[in-house]
Amino acid sequence: MDRYSPVAPAAIRVQILPVGHVLPTRFLEAVDQLNLHASTIRLEEVESTLLYNYSTSASSQQEQALSPYELFREPLLVLGVADGLCMDSEERQSELKHAAQCIKERYPRVVHRHILVLQESDEDDNTTAIANEDYHSAACRISARFLIDLSTYAKAMQATPSVQTPGQTAKSIQRIMSILGEEVMQPAPDSGTNTSTQETGSPNGSRPSSRGIHSPPRTSSVATRGVHSPPRSSSAAHHLAGTPPRSSSVASNRSKDHNRLNSQDRAPVFGGKGKDRGKARVGIVLAHIHMMAGHWSDALRMFVEHTSTARHSSDQLWHAKGLEGIAVCMLLLTWAGVEFSIPSICFKAIDRASAQVSRLSGILSSESTVLAAVRKLSTCLPDLYRHILELYASAEGPIELPFIVAAEARIRFGNLMAFIINTNGQLDKSALSLLVERKRESKKPKRRSGNEVLSKSAIAAVVSEAFPTEEDEVPLTTQTLLLTGIYGVYSALNMERKAGLTLAELVSKLTTALTQARKLGAAEAGIHPAASLSVESGSDTVVSEIIESQGAEELAQSLAKVFGINLISEDTNSAVRDFGSDVLKVEVMRRLAAFCGAAPDPDGVLLLESSFLKACTPGSVLDLRPKSYPNKVSRDEQTQHASSMLRTIGMSKHLSVNALAAYWDLYLVRFVEFAPSDNAQALVPYTNTSLITHAQAGPLLYDAHARHAGQGPAKQLLVRNESPTCVVTLQNPLDISVEIESIALESKGVHFTTLAFETTTLGPRCFQQLSFKVSPSEVGEASITGCVIKITGCEKRRFYIFNTPWTPRPSVLVKHQGQAARSGDGSSVTAPLTTVLVQVVPAMPLLELAAPDEKTVFTLLDGEDIAVAMVLRNTTPHLPAAIIAVADTGNILQLEDRKEGTLAIVQPLEKTTLHFRLKGRMGVSQTILHLSYRPNPPSKTDAWVRILVVPLKLTVGSVCQAQDLEITDLNETTIQVSFDLTASTALRYWTQSDEQHGLAPNETRRINLTIQRWDAAPDEDEVELRTELAHRTSVSWRTWTGGCEGKVDLSGLVLSET
Repeated sequence: MDRYSPVAPAAIRVQILPVGHVLPTRFLEAVDQLNLHASTIRLEEVESTLLYNYSTSASSQQEQALSPYELFREPLLVLGVADGLCMDSEERQSELKHAAQCIKERYPRVVHRHILVLQESDEDDNTTAIANEDYHSAACRISARFLIDLSTYAKAMQATPSVQTPGQTAKSIQRIMSILGEEVMQPAPDSGTNTSTQETGSPNGSRPSSRGIHSPPRTSSVATRGVHSPPRSSSAAHHLAGTPPRSSSVASNRSKDHNRLNSQDRAPVFGGKGKDRGKARVGIVLAHIHMMAGHWSDALRMFVEHTSTARHSSDQLWHAKGLEGIAVCMLLLTWAGVEFSIPSICFKAIDRASAQVSRLSGILSSESTVLAAVRKLSTCLPDLYRHILELYASAEGPIELPFIVAAEARIRFGNLMAFIINTNGQLDKSALSLLVERKRESKKPKRRSGNEVLSKSAIAAVVSEAFPTEEDEVPLTTQTLLLTGIYGVYSALNMERKAGLTLAELVSKLTTALTQARKLGAAEAGIHPAASLSVESGSDTVVSEIIESQGAEELAQSLAKVFGINLISEDTNSAVRDFGSDVLKVEVMRRLAAFCGAAPDPDGVLLLESSFLKACTPGSVLDLRPKSYPNKVSRDEQTQHASSMLRTIGMSKHLSVNALAAYWDLYLVRFVEFAPSDNAQALVPYTNTSLITHAQAGPLLYDAHARHAGQGPAKQLLVRNESPTCVVTLQNPLDISVEIESIALESKGVHFTTLAFETTTLGPRCFQQLSFKVSPSEVGEASITGCVIKITGCEKRRFYIFNTPWTPRPSVLVKHQGQAARSGDGSSVTAPLTTVLVQVVPAMPLLELAAPDEKTVFTLLDGEDIAVAMVLRNTTPHLPAAIIAVADTGNILQLEDRKEGTLAIVQPLEKTTLHFRLKGRMGVSQTILHLSYRPNPPSKTDAWVRILVVPLKLTVGSVCQAQDLEITDLNETTIQVSFDLTASTALRYWTQSDEQHGLAPNETRRINLTIQRWDAAPDEDEVELRTELAHRTSVSWRTWTGGCEGKVDLSGLVLSET
């Protein structure tokens, strides 16, 4: 049962212990089975139920001090789970007797001790074996023995004159004492909590035993028919917790009690008002015992009687305890469907006279009567509990209740009010099963507006007073329990923001507790706390805890939803709508990371540390231009969290646990491109080889078939059998550096393999380019969508490409603010993605100059014609190359022995020589030779050719110059071409007549040539006419020494207008 359930005071706390050589898995399985099948035990005789609260942890000293004021806090039953005992019957019985004696010595205050054996064994009054029966049947037999001892304990309690109220000096008085310093304030001698009141037990603080009882007091027997009880013997009283058989020690104990009572003022206890107060306290404790034993009707009657006495005697704290017991009994009777009356003491004084008695029965015929009674009870409970809380806050003189009593009562009140709100006040059996049996209904009732008996804000205000502070001096473990209960109330009220803040505070408290526990454990082991998770200190246990601790991540997820924290996820481009305070997010993640580190939970640490560093980033695609942008935390703190990640990963490797972090910057990859190919590897479509050297624009201002810039992403060309260089640009917005261990392209259509990548460091706050070779796997079109990158300490992950700078903008809509953002459509604007288009062409040969230092600079005279030889080599090992086109930009190179089709074939790893004629021309100082080639033989898929580019430089000297062109008609068939020829050096020249003439340096001579007339086309321009004229006229020259010869270039002559 939940510790903070409204009916928790009626539950019997059972502490379960491992006995013998029971395996942890078997022990935990037994605990789970008991919680599942034996948490409620039906009592047929009184038509009631025993409620058990099973726990494996011992009660604290503070909780023990609250008993019997709050009897449900201390274990009344200790149940040992035994397994792995000897097979021999005698040795097994000896082991069980020894275990029973050890439990008795360790827990002398409990009502009953029992051993549950998980294997075949003999049974007795304190031993039950479940080898041949289920856990529920075994729990029934244990309950029978427990009720016998509980009845004896009730008799002993009734013989007690009074019960002391657990308390502490009021805070107001403590503050006064701290101010005065010298004065010591003593409790008033007539207060209800003075030292003269006798505790319920022996002088050492234990419970009262039967050895102080000589005659059975008047009380109802706690026996049942549904639980088969063994016959009671005269020694039943000896089964009390820690009570040996009667002996001479009874007299000594009684004399000690007598002396203690005689040494104090007994008037408040035995005289007048003090006697009534003591009797009321004992009666309330007995009513509590009856409530635990399942006698809810009798307990209600006893609560009403003794609570009224406590109220009249102004015993406010016990008045509050009695009223809470009445409320619990009414809830249980409602759940059981038993008829009862709402006592008038539950109503306010002004309503007490007119209070109507409400009857509630599970067999009532009128449905309206039942609904009215339920509504009356649900209406009565809020005021009743508020009155109880007011009484709990009061004090008896200088003494007040410990903080935990009122705090847990507030939490129980909050749970009850949240339950009433969520069920629309339907306090029937099916609804109350949620509180008692933890049974969820298949359909939750619809919430109706205006049906709340108490507002959520009022409930939250009451529960908020249960927050522990340093002034309350509450132990750390108790603080965590209280914060857990407060969180549960806020969650039931759907107040997620308050629940998140409470959970964050709980995480901080748990971190402190876990850190202290680790230090204490390391101190006991004699090692440093940092080495407490090493292999030498029990790695197997740590690994099992790491594997089983899956709640830290769920805790982080729940807090992330409340505070709007974007945790690292697999879907890189998905983001939760951003809301909440950045400062609060960072603080919550700090606490969660510290908690996971203390747990230990490596996965949780890495998740939170990665998310923390993610929160430190701007969360945007940064602009490549130099610009300063702030980070949310300092560089030192970033380094601290990165170091924490590395330590956690190292510890995980040491423990053979595969734990890796997720990289925090979603926009790591900015650009993906391939280095441009050099001149020897240029690829062009085969249909465009004729336009290699003379690319002219179309005659139209707009051409629908032409490709324009910005029309779409251009495809980058790659060759199947080659390894192009890929250049990836990365961004790092943080002040810490990271190491890139591996990188691969993520693509569709064609797979790319990364070749020989070395670990590279990505510096802090920078953009950095990484270059590496890739190899395409096949021919076809591919789209590169991102990169798969492995960063040191992080898992391999896919990152999309983000080319365009982008910054998220918060939404201004009200529905996207605060917690309302969680209930929206979940859509959010994300950064635009980029895709790189690539086309992989079939394998191509590669030609290069056999001698890279071969002469490519020539000196010649204008018009001089020389021979040039170029040696080419095919570097491809298995693919011949066919040269299909040759052209140059200056139009001064001419291939010798030119033929149609393939000009030359270069076999793999062989050479070939091409012979050219180079003609000098004034004004031409450079020409670029383009050699177009493709695989041989070509295939249908060879739609691309490769161009080898060879630049040639020329120095052309002038020999002679022609100018002043004049054309004269001679007759209908011939014309005369006249021009002046000026020599720069001594030379000989001749025309078509082959008559040689001499020219001295700087001598000018008029040349007259007669040629046939030709019909020019109507649209032929001047350039074409001049070219045709130069072709029909020929003037050759040779230097006077005969070293060089050539032809006069007449294409540059300008026609005169005459």
